[in-house]
Amino acid sequence: MLTTYLNTLPYTKFVLIEDSVTAKGGEILEYLLKNHENKQDYRTHLFVFERNFNQIKNKHPGSECHDFTSDLRNWMSLTTSDMETVISNLEENCVVVIDSLVHVLYRYGLLGAYQTFTDIKNKKNVQQIITVLHTDLLEDRDKVIQYFQHLSTLHMELQPKRVLYTYKKSQRKIIKQLEEYYCDSGKFITQPIKKPDKDVIRETVEQINPENMSTFKIGLSEKDKESRSNLVLPYLPKETNSSDGKIHYAFDDIDDWDEEDPDDDLDI
Repeated sequence: MLTTYLNTLPYTKFVLIEDSVTAKGGEILEYLLKNHENKQDYRTHLFVFERNFNQIKNKHPGSECHDFTSDLRNWMSLTTSDMETVISNLEENCVVVIDSLVHVLYRYGLLGAYQTFTDIKNKKNVQQIITVLHTDLLEDRDKVIQYFQHLSTLHMELQPKRVLYTYKKSQRKIIKQLEEYYCDSGKFITQPIKKPDKDVIRETVEQINPENMSTFKIGLSEKDKESRSNLVLPYLPKETNSSDGKIHYAFDDIDDWDEEDPDDDLDI
């Protein structure tokens, strides 16, 4: 189960949530963030790249929030966070949550973002990294997904009501599974996809009568079926009860049926 891999200690190192406009990952990110807040063993650092910083800070008082949105270009001379500085100051045991990987890519480029996430992943005191990748906002979608899917240890591809995840175990084993999911009262719940009951499908198919769905007759009555079976088509051989023996020979292409004497060349 996916929730087992998310919550089992030790935590999987890098969780990548791949979402889209048809299957958004905001509720899942909130669920994971709530699970990590106010833990006694480690701190939770929230890097805010795409939402209003003050609202997020007030909503998550149990996390140490870092502002990357208020003054992106330093036009207002506000005190905003520098990602490299924040990462270098991560000394205690902690969990790093980045709300939007796409915005990191916009700001630092693919190479810079990949190097930054690699540095965070290699820090021993970082228990887990969690981020969301909005695939609808990517220009070179396949390349970015390939790079960060390789770097992640748990990759979640969200689909409408389903999630396809790839979990990399420490023993170099890979588990790939498709499950159903839904969010209820702030909880992220997954379950295996149930196989449809064959008997129920058979009964449903039998109950569907195509004639009731059409304005004209498309079926055959018993009388129609009997007439069809008794019909003799003109191009088929007729069955006879004659017992006279007959031999039918079909000529081959190599058969020579001329009237010349076959012994004419023997001078007999």
